[in-house]
Amino acid sequence: YFIFWSLLLRKERYILMKEVKNETKKDLILKIALEEFANYGFVAASTNRIAKKAGISKGLIFKYFKSKEKLYFSVFEQLISELYSVVLPKIEVCNDFFDSLIEVTKSKIEYFIVHPLEFKFLEILRNDLENVNSKVFTTEMKKKLIELMMNEEKKSYNILWEKFSNIKLKEGVDRSSAFEFTFTVLKSYGNLLLNKYSLQKDMEDGMNKILDELKKVIEFIKYGIL
Repeated sequence: YFIFWSLLLRKERYILMKEVKNETKKDLILKIALEEFANYGFVAASTNRIAKKAGISKGLIFKYFKSKEKLYFSVFEQLISELYSVVLPKIEVCNDFFDSLIEVTKSKIEYFIVHPLEFKFLEILRNDLENVNSKVFTTEMKKKLIELMMNEEKKSYNILWEKFSNIKLKEGVDRSSAFEFTFTVLKSYGNLLLNKYSLQKDMEDGMNKILDELKKVIEFIKYGIL
């Protein structure tokens, strides 16, 4: 009876150690793949280089991720999930809707200052998705990437909508349309500014310029330009 339980515990310990080892290898592959995709983009990225840097066989990459495309999606999903896990708590504690919008951009920039590779990855991805002539991704890949991004973005969208519902609007203004307009304008302008200042060596200085310009746009929205 004692021998039976000893063997069972030993087997469970072996399985657990094997799972930990596999997870460590997967994490290593994802880390190096992020660097590869950020530096070369999806098409020019090489699984041979990833395997060489990770000190593993190329076959092991495909054992875990099946294809280069699935590896790319895994890197993207991990990145976007981690980004919004930082952003969401920041905007949840803001009471004011417009302060929350500023915090969305601020927390993203703060994240990218610490994680420049993640910023580079998303910058290349955004450019490829927005370029209608780009052949980097298949139609199916584009659809899935946008869907993944929208799913994460929807979480912040819902929090912001809840805060917007407390704002007093002018009589006759449709709340839903006003929210969509404000959210879309500030999100798009925020991304535009992020790209504009991304090449600066001092990204923290760039953050201050981005936030100042966003605040000006918010003033336009709140009080009008005429």
